[in-house]
Amino acid sequence: MTEHIGSSDVMGPAKLPIDFNVFERFATSELTHSGIWGWILQSLDPDCPEELHELRAPARALLKRLNVQLDGRISVQREVKLHGSAGRVDIEVTDQNSRVVVIETKVKAAPDVAQRERYAAAYRAAQRAQNTPRRLIAITILSTTFDEPLDRTDIGYIGAAEILDILHAGRYQGQLINQYTTWLDYTLKTRKANVDKALGRDPIVARDALRDGAAQWGVMRSVRDQLGGQAAASLYCGRNLDGSAWTQVAFTSGCTSDCDQLFYRLESRGDAAEFTLRQYGKPITPGKADRLDRLRQWFREAMMASGCPANYFDTTPRYARRDVQEAKVAQVTIPSATAADLLERLPSVHAAFARRLGDEGWPLGPA
Repeated sequence: MTEHIGSSDVMGPAKLPIDFNVFERFATSELTHSGIWGWILQSLDPDCPEELHELRAPARALLKRLNVQLDGRISVQREVKLHGSAGRVDIEVTDQNSRVVVIETKVKAAPDVAQRERYAAAYRAAQRAQNTPRRLIAITILSTTFDEPLDRTDIGYIGAAEILDILHAGRYQGQLINQYTTWLDYTLKTRKANVDKALGRDPIVARDALRDGAAQWGVMRSVRDQLGGQAAASLYCGRNLDGSAWTQVAFTSGCTSDCDQLFYRLESRGDAAEFTLRQYGKPITPGKADRLDRLRQWFREAMMASGCPANYFDTTPRYARRDVQEAKVAQVTIPSATAADLLERLPSVHAAFARRLGDEGWPLGPA
């Protein structure tokens, strides 16, 4: 992907300071971003006023990215209710041949593969039930939340950097699209800076940077990459009840009667960031507490086998939120350590731990 940080040379009007950027200060909702992309896509209609023809370049670039072509009159609808569901589609684009493209926008929430699957199923059900010629030909998510490499996920979304590439297909005289591209430039630049801080050697700077969910995502993506195929597509993020961000990567393939799901989680907690290994089981199966004791012992043995200091990870018994459904196996805090140091120590510890899990019959692999 092409990096566009501060690329003012392709813009028309002068940039406004970021504090006066409408997308940074006021137009921060998914509704706003859906409106922008609905407006861009509407420019493809043959009756679109000439003043908006400059929007056709990014509209066509987006459709090219989706490997689709729309013909003739274009209808763009917002907040379209799904057949047989309470859900609503952010943007629905239909051409004169009744071919439909569905676009979801994500500004704060993470991309969700299950949402795409629900929407696709609803359109298939509507086509059968209503005997309609309308046919869904593409569905995607435009996400400015995170910028995950597209070849490492099955979610099938378009991230912020690629959105910016699409926008740079055109030149704009209007202030609105220029502010949008400026905001994306700023967002990507800030995100990269926070990830760099989170991965740096200064523990206080790293701790502060890890309050940002995007910085957590960058660190946990590195964790996932070091785990290799055991966690190839299992990176998730969200927020706790207090609003603090968390990101986690699973490396066992779910819960069974004899095994629990295991994952690493990074989250901001008050004056520290916590990196934990967690055991999760729902419903709670017999022997879960005993398995927790064994998991802690196996992890201590893995630290010893890999040469990791015995006190680097805390494996003292403690429960996390959701009480006995989710328990901490081991924990390290930042700034007591740094993410950079963690990334150096974790691979060998995890490899020894994973070998023991495999020997004990635990199902390793993405959840």
